Amino acid sequence: MKFNIDDIIHPEDASAIKTLKALPGFDKLAKYMMAKITEEMMHSLNMGSHLRLGPNQYPEIYNMLVDVCATLGISPVPELYLQLDRQLNACTYGDSRMFIVVNSGLLESVTHEEIKAVIAHECGHIVCRHVLYHNLANALVNGSSILLPDIATEAIRLALFRWTRLSELSADRVSALALGSNYHIEELLRRFCGAAMNIPGFTVNKEEYDRQLDDFERIASKSWSKTMQNLAVMSNSHPLTAVRMIELRRWVNTPQFERLVNDLQVDRYCPACGNKLPKDGVSRWCRKCGNPL
Repeated sequence: MKFNIDDIIHPEDASAIKTLKALPGFDKLAKYMMAKITEEMMHSLNMGSHLRLGPNQYPEIYNMLVDVCATLGISPVPELYLQLDRQLNACTYGDSRMFIVVNSGLLESVTHEEIKAVIAHECGHIVCRHVLYHNLANALVNGSSILLPDIATEAIRLALFRWTRLSELSADRVSALALGSNYHIEELLRRFCGAAMNIPGFTVNKEEYDRQLDDFERIASKSWSKTMQNLAVMSNSHPLTAVRMIELRRWVNTPQFERLVNDLQVDRYCPACGNKLPKDGVSRWCRKCGNPL
């Protein structure tokens, strides 16, 4: 790995996993689930149902994964599969042998650059060491009650879901780092709000959406509203899209993000228009849209 993961992982993600591991019976539950739903079984089921991508099978998408892994220092490159599913989703499985699954709905509804942002996000879960516990969360979400022992209490379930939501914030950070900007991730997140590429004649007014984010942040900052929001999403595996957008913007505007991007020597892109930026180290605004950098 080309960086210290502690420099990237969201502090609430790090805190939540410590809390999760301190729960009585958690480690036992995780080991039980991996014993009953082994990565070999998940891998074989996936191989038997989905299309494995590679240099000779949809190489345009597979090479995105190769590029991201080279940037982040992931070796070996995980296997990549395409699943026939209209949902805008992707996931990562395994522990010692990981693989990534991308839904066909993503390829139909987002741009190629945004697909790379998705792949980088999934690689973010790998470098942040989320995948083992994500597998456990997926089993709980899918209602695998037959396989769960009595120790799978409600407290463990809710704590696991809370951590899973926070882990998405860390994976978003890694995706921004690998792509050199938050531009394509923000475009992707707006797709999740309803701005699918295949809606005829529809273009998102970004300034209007930013006003929506400001309104959300004002409402969510109130203690009672925050409490109600937490109750509403307590069984969700992902945070609200607005929360992801706000948290990501905060991080990419820090000196820490700037330093990490420079250390990895990745291409930089304007966060406002997506224009590729020169590597002169002195530009203070985008030459295409004039956005301050």
